[in-house]
Parts: sequence; C-alpha cells; structure tokens
Amino acid sequence: VFVHGGAWISSSKSQFAFMGEALAQRGIPTVVAGYRLSPKLPDVHAGRHPMHLMDVAQAVEWTAQSAAAHLGFVPQRIFLVGHSAGAQLTGLLALQKRWLSEPTRCLIKGVVGIEGIYSIPDLAATYPAYVDWFLVRAFSSDRRVWRQASPMHAAMGTGFNTQAGFTYVLVQSREDELVNVEQTTDYERVLRGHGGGWNVSVRLERGGLHDAILRDSWLHDVIA
Repeated sequence: VFVHGGAWISSSKSQFAFMGEALAQRGIPTVVAGYRLSPKLPDVHAGRHPMHLMDVAQAVEWTAQSAAAHLGFVPQRIFLVGHSAGAQLTGLLALQKRWLSEPTRCLIKGVVGIEGIYSIPDLAATYPAYVDWFLVRAFSSDRRVWRQASPMHAAMGTGFNTQAGFTYVLVQSREDELVNVEQTTDYERVLRGHGGGWNVSVRLERGGLHDAILRDSWLHDVIA
C-alpha cells in the first residue's frame, strides 16, 4: 500500500499511479491510497489529525479484506510504503496497534519510509516556516498533538507493535531540500533501541531532491 506525501494539505492518489505501475511491473500488486487533506484556515477544525490517519487505515483494511473481490488476489502479507507525510502515516499505523483491526495488523510485515517526517516537533524546530504553512492546519498548534502524531515519539513509548521479524526500511536523500536527513537518522536510532525484533535498515546513498526519488527505478527495486 503506497501513501503519498504533500504536507497533509496537497496532492492526491491519482498523481502517483506511476508508483503502482512501477511496483506491479516488479510483481508486487499495489494499492495507491488517498486520504482527505486538511483545508485552509479557518475551516480546518474538522480536517486535522487523526483524520488523515483514519483514512489510510481504512484503505489498508480494505486491502486486507476486499482485495480478493476487487483486485483478484488474497494478500498474505502487506507492506506499507509512505513518502514524506505519507511516511508519518504509515509509521503510526505500524507502531500503534489501535488504528487497525487485529487480523489486518497481523498481515502488516514491513514499512518503507521514504524521506519521511517522523518527528513533527523536530521538523517545526528545523523549519519554522512550516508551522504556519501546514503544521497548524494539519495538527493544530498544540505541541502535545505534534508529539502524539510523531512516529518517533510513538516508538519511544509503550504499547507499540513489536512483531518479531518486522522489516522497516528508511530511505533518505542527503540532498533533500524539504526534509532534513536527521528525521531519518534519529528515527533509525529510536527504532533500533525500541523496536524489539525488528529488522531496521537505512538507505542514504541516493541523491536528488525531495520528490525526484519517487520516479527512480533504484527506489522501486529497493521496495521490491
């Protein structure tokens, strides 16, 4: 299941059909999931976290329960792939048990986070302009919500998924102009310390700007 980015305020799944096609060419049936976006202020109150997360959770549930009827296959394993804001969403789905039903959660065997946002407080500190641009729209100005919505902080807590053998791959370009590499390297350190029997790996060797990597066949091979 691929989940796009766009700072929780822009983009749509139709723009990322190429990701589904690239992975399908490698033998991986792929669902490209969409979610409702946070509207502009002041009409934002009905469109904040966890709205985006609940929509993606519904898409994952649909994949687990309805793919056979609609797509012609029965998923025995599901991997979540998220880019940028999408990596925040897939990270929380992987870490926190409450968003998915038990049968569906047991099918989730790994995550690929691509140039992801894993700590919203750290992102705000590094890029102060992001606060008014999209963080308040998506998460409010409440810094407690920022922490609750951050996979890094979820991994520091208790009650998260510690399924043995779970695979978590973090991909980040050092040339990314929108998300700093420390989002990935700090998250890696937390996952290794708190992830139980997880297999955590980081791929930093590919360069390029934030969105360019999605069309790179190297990335498609890494996911496959």
